[in-house]
Amino acid sequence: FAVSTWNEIINASGSNFGESEQAFADIGFVIDSSGSMDRNDPSGYRKTAAKRFVDALLQKDRASVVGFDDGIVERTAVTGDRTIIDDAISGIGPYGGTNIAEGIGASVTELTEASNADKRGQAIILLTDGQNDAGFGGPSETSLDEQTREAARRAAANNITIYTIGLGDADTSLLQEVSSITNGSFETISSAE
Repeated sequence: FAVSTWNEIINASGSNFGESEQAFADIGFVIDSSGSMDRNDPSGYRKTAAKRFVDALLQKDRASVVGFDDGIVERTAVTGDRTIIDDAISGIGPYGGTNIAEGIGASVTELTEASNADKRGQAIILLTDGQNDAGFGGPSETSLDEQTREAARRAAANNITIYTIGLGDADTSLLQEVSSITNGSFETISSAE
């Protein structure tokens, strides 16, 4: 799942893509902004990688950004304006707990609410350490993991593929399961390449 070829991978796997003509995509970038990212991504690879994905978008592709910790901290509507997307990615910082289901759910909402009259393929690229943790007094990790699976099932029901990218000490089991539910793929990265 190299940044340089990601559009071809999404075009080949997305059920909404045309077979004989150029297909365009709506991509939801779901980026972990929880406090654990200080430890698992101290160099900010998730933001650098997301910006590389944005740079690889085709001219007519669109994107949205959802930054999450134990709630939503950044959210943009689907847009073709790369400046809005880059600025949203830059504004994500490491604070709070981790609720992956919130991030996926918000992105699914953004993608399903965007006009898809031209039958664009839709995908989510999730960049996280995959360690759900709502913090003191919040839901248990087990409960959050189930909510995350449910958010992935909602994405699958809307023909949205989720590609999960684990950073640092990633919970590979959960991230593999989320991508599998939507016929996506899972990768780990240790750099932004």
